[in-house]
Amino acid sequence: MTSELERLRSNLQEYAAAMERIYANFPGKYSSTQKLIAELGIGFDRKIESSFIGEPRECHKNAFDVLMEYPKPELYYCEGFATYAEATMPVYHAWLVSEQGTIIDPTWRKPASFIEPAYIGVVFDREFVRTVAVETGIYGLLENDRFRDFQIKRLGLAPEDLCPHFHPS
Repeated sequence: MTSELERLRSNLQEYAAAMERIYANFPGKYSSTQKLIAELGIGFDRKIESSFIGEPRECHKNAFDVLMEYPKPELYYCEGFATYAEATMPVYHAWLVSEQGTIIDPTWRKPASFIEPAYIGVVFDREFVRTVAVETGIYGLLENDRFRDFQIKRLGLAPEDLCPHFHPS
């Protein structure tokens, strides 16, 4: 694990612990997205230049569009937190990952984002991503969980919601 990944994981764990104290009475499994990612998230630190060019600040839409427009079975949708060497703080983000665990990010394309990238996220099943987008009409799963009555935070994720390649049951 790289130092950037270690720093990101530590940051998420600290934030999750703080949110746990604040929302101690939350009646569900995950009081925050940070807690969910700290517990289930997988670390990625190999990023390649992507031929997919998305809109700035539209990471969920960009990753979703690539996933649906280029239905290659070896591309997977992720949500979590990401940073890189020159970033000041981790950002909630969405990206794609290859079967080999390589980051394919159609949103962060600046050369600086390739210097010590650190991404920690949950890799979702393609059909789950599509189903939630159709159900809510909104891109993004975790931060938009409120539109589904906090179903993910209250109940957690079922094994079939996750990509079995990265999250074996």
